[in-house]
Amino acid sequence: MMTALVAVPAIGMIGFGVDYGRALSVQVAIQAASDSAALMLAQSGSSMTAAQLQTAAQNYIAASFYNPMTSNLTVTASQSGTTSKSYTLKTSVVMQTTFMNVLGMSSMPVSANVTVQASSNARNRVALILDNSGSMADAGKMTALKAAAKSFLTSLQAATTTSADAYVSVIPFADDVDVGTANVSATWVDWTDWNNGNYSVSGSCGWGWGWGWGGGCSSSSSNHAQWGGCVTDRGNSSGPASQAYDTNVLAPTAGNSASLFPADVPGSCPPAVLPLSNDWTALAAKIDEMAPTGSTNQNIGLAHGWMSLVGGGPYPTPPVEATGYTYQKTIIILSDGLNTADRWYGYQSSIDARQLLTCNNIKAAGIKIYSIQVNTGGDPTSTILQSCASDASKFW
Repeated sequence: MMTALVAVPAIGMIGFGVDYGRALSVQVAIQAASDSAALMLAQSGSSMTAAQLQTAAQNYIAASFYNPMTSNLTVTASQSGTTSKSYTLKTSVVMQTTFMNVLGMSSMPVSANVTVQASSNARNRVALILDNSGSMADAGKMTALKAAAKSFLTSLQAATTTSADAYVSVIPFADDVDVGTANVSATWVDWTDWNNGNYSVSGSCGWGWGWGWGGGCSSSSSNHAQWGGCVTDRGNSSGPASQAYDTNVLAPTAGNSASLFPADVPGSCPPAVLPLSNDWTALAAKIDEMAPTGSTNQNIGLAHGWMSLVGGGPYPTPPVEATGYTYQKTIIILSDGLNTADRWYGYQSSIDARQLLTCNNIKAAGIKIYSIQVNTGGDPTSTILQSCASDASKFW
């Protein structure tokens, strides 16, 4: 009898975890549908009456969201403003539970809210900084990241009226960033440590964070043709000014080794970066290339994402900003939140300290940072991603 009594709440608690996970999945789907619908309204809603706005939103979300375990889809659409209108959508459904019935809870409410500011002269330049480290193989994190990133591309493309309205760069990162082997002869690549024998071109540098001392890098080689395209953090240890190149976007300069991008042979290398582009097919294909491997160095991803928005080194000068338009530069970083290795350090606190400097410099330059912790596995909340976001509303 006692066993039976204890089993009821135990099953209920296990069921809560299962049903809660399903509810999170529903929330992601309904948020994506709401985001797309709000962007659609921002494009075409200026001439609609309140009733037409409501009908358009309802029809759009009903067509783009479906889950057989949900019911009672409710959509409320509204607009405000005159010359510069904003559109707000509030969407909710009821999800039927499977296991929580044991505790008397047969359904769970799931909702999403979104507000979009419409502007006829706004143009976006966005850097998508995406974690490709090995931990992203856990709990479906890489699958979730890819789905979220491609959903964002779809929504952004839907919000454009001309090809110049939006450009996006994709920066896959692990402990290094791959700038492409076509740049093997570029003057901004630093071969000093490669040529001095601090790397092994035939094997692995262990953890990927050793400069001669980490992970067993040994054999020397000056054969640059064997370079895989990966570079590690800029800067050196000759003083604060030289070290700071891993936290800024000062252009690389010949003769200043600290400003150059050190060629690296890590144990693993993510796909090559894609500079600013409005080729939506190529952007989605780049995301599809990604696979989890290597250590985590969010800071190098942020540094390269920032440079992709302003140009320099591996990144061409951004498209000319035409007069009469406002340009918003935005960084969106998706990571599971735990830094593990960079060029100098193999522990989190020191890497986080470098990253915080980079994030503060980015925000001081007028660039918005949205940080998203890919947390399908119940990890602790990432303090560094929270700190990097431009404000509390831009961290999830």
